[in-house]
Amino acid sequence: SCPLSLKDTEMYFKVQYSIGKQCVSVGNLQDAEKHFQKALHSIDYAPKGIRKHLDIIKSTAQLLFKLANLIMRGGSTEIGDILHKARRATKKICDPCAEANLKILEGFRKIHV
Repeated sequence: SCPLSLKDTEMYFKVQYSIGKQCVSVGNLQDAEKHFQKALHSIDYAPKGIRKHLDIIKSTAQLLFKLANLIMRGGSTEIGDILHKARRATKKICDPCAEANLKILEGFRKIHV
């Protein structure tokens, strides 16, 4: 079950995100994707008030970028949905770096599709 408080949601998100990053660093991309998806689901099922919290939105955008990159390495068809979610999160945070990351990933997808 997904935690409901902001503190619990952030903690669960950070743990799953960190495990995913460690999996990437040791080359275990399948487990990395699994943990990144768990982190994403902790946000997806959190109450609306928590999902609107700016730090959560920024973290979600970063996670989506990592997940999109990971999925593109494996050629998954889920990439369109991930990039759509990343686009929505990027619009909410108005961060030029996030926008640049999104454009790079979208361009990379166009080249490799």
